[in-house]
Amino acid sequence: MSVRTSPALWWRMGIVLSAGLGLTLGTSSLVYFTVQSNVIVLGYFIGAVYWMIRRGTVDAPAPRLRGAATLYILITGLVSHILLEHGANPLPGLFDGPDRLQHWSSFFLHYVTPVMVISDWLVLKPRNASAWRDIPLWLAFPLGYAAIVLTRNALFSNYPLPYPYFFFDPTTKGYGYVWGQIALLTVEFVVLAAAVVGLDRLGTLVSGRLRPAAAQPGTESAS
Repeated sequence: MSVRTSPALWWRMGIVLSAGLGLTLGTSSLVYFTVQSNVIVLGYFIGAVYWMIRRGTVDAPAPRLRGAATLYILITGLVSHILLEHGANPLPGLFDGPDRLQHWSSFFLHYVTPVMVISDWLVLKPRNASAWRDIPLWLAFPLGYAAIVLTRNALFSNYPLPYPYFFFDPTTKGYGYVWGQIALLTVEFVVLAAAVVGLDRLGTLVSGRLRPAAAQPGTESAS
């Protein structure tokens, strides 16, 4: 099968389309982690599509970067759905009410793209490409993001949109609350990073068990 007709290539082109639509339909600033994580996903998968066509391979490049992009977009989807939207159904605003483009943007950024990227990580090649030692490196970006937000607001009191997320805002509950939220999120991000590595190993295990079953001797002659 030519790489140009492979499901892996078309799936990754779909990820590029989803992230691109989410970023262009909305008006959210780059100050949001959501936007930054989707920019990372968009850049990585544009590069992956180019790599696959140029090299004639179904394997995505730079497995460590792929794992990082997967973790960041997973954080985006879960934090948005659980912490910010409190598990609300994202579908009604897509068809009724004002700001439908913004709702579609949010839907692509927080739901479609994360699900597609996680599916890519679980199903498509390369498999077994992540390592437990990658986790501290992956966590540098979300933790650095939190540090930059807090440091920036301490240095520049008039910065526009000083607290992009409520858990960074010390004005009502103080910095003790903020640091507690960051500590809790850090633990959760470590668990998510471990889950990303675990999903890679799980995908390898499942595909390894299915492949021998599909290649049993005499299968072709009996069919």
